[in-house]
Amino acid sequence: MQDIKPIRVFLKVVALSSFAAAGRSLNMTPASVTRIVAKLEQDLGQQLLVRTTRQVALTSAGAMVAARFGPVVDSFDQVTEEITRAVRPDRGRLSI
Repeated sequence: MQDIKPIRVFLKVVALSSFAAAGRSLNMTPASVTRIVAKLEQDLGQQLLVRTTRQVALTSAGAMVAARFGPVVDSFDQVTEEITRAVRPDRGRLSI
C-alpha cells in the first residue's frame, strides 16, 4: 500500500491555508511540510498549490485532488478505527 502521509499533509495545508499552520498541527516543521507537498506535486506531475508570501491557493488540479482524496482519507481512517475497535479486547471493570 502506498503511503498516504503526503495526501494527509496536503489536505492539512489546504484546510489551514498555510504551510506553517499545517506544520504546527502535524508537529512538523514548515520546511518538512513544504518538501512533502513538493514531492507529491512532483509525483503527480502537477502543481497543486500556488504559493505566495502571504497565502496558499489551490490550482484546478489541487482542487480536484483535495475533492477526491479528502473523502477517501476520511473513509480510510474510519475503516481503520472500526477494525482497531473490533480486534481490541474490551477493557475495564465489570461489576455484577
